[in-house]
Amino acid sequence: LRELTATHPDAAADVVTIGTCSQYSSLVPVGAEGRALAPIKMYLDTRGADRCWEIHERHPDAFATWVDHHGIPPVGEGLTLGHLLHFQLDEPRLHDACAAYLEVMDLVTFRLTGRITATEATMFASQLCETRVVPDRTTDEDHYDPLLVELSGVDASRLPPLVPVDAAVGPQLGDVAAALGLPDGVVVRAGMNATQAGALATGALEDDSVCGLAIGTTAVLIQSMRGSGADLDHEVFSMPVAAPGRR
Repeated sequence: LRELTATHPDAAADVVTIGTCSQYSSLVPVGAEGRALAPIKMYLDTRGADRCWEIHERHPDAFATWVDHHGIPPVGEGLTLGHLLHFQLDEPRLHDACAAYLEVMDLVTFRLTGRITATEATMFASQLCETRVVPDRTTDEDHYDPLLVELSGVDASRLPPLVPVDAAVGPQLGDVAAALGLPDGVVVRAGMNATQAGALATGALEDDSVCGLAIGTTAVLIQSMRGSGADLDHEVFSMPVAAPGRR
């Protein structure tokens, strides 16, 4: 960013908003000052899968409950829920020192603003948010599903507080603005994961007839909907996006 703003100072002076996006199911334990306390657990890291299967042993209805509330059952496979349980149960000293577990985009947002936040969109892979209902932003608040948190055994005190998917998290910190060559007062918006960013970039969020295709570690066909649902047999599921009232 410093190189970019130094090369194009006039354009940099016109910046009013920053948005972040990143891969997801990639968790970082951070301290209160926003520094990583341990290496990232990336989406290909399946540590914690055994802890997810322990949920099924404790709660025989867990599979159906998660499919009903979230869409994806707690089976590990590199998802954030497994990473949360791994840090908490298998690295207890690190867990005690941790202020919050953040996905990459939320860590960057924290470093930009000094505020620990996440959204139902960025924490989708934690499998701790209900996806059945598309919130009415005039009345509903973003929250973790208390039943899923209880059944999972995740320590909720280390979960980042949720803000709306389209929230303005805050202005960038003054020293950050100076370091990046950006004007004061630039607003940092809540982050997105890579699939959600693909929906925004391809126009799928604006038109129900438009589909997006994201090709990376996996290939994902993206279409925006006004409801939610899941079809595990065909690996189809819905997630929150950075647009109120949409999936």
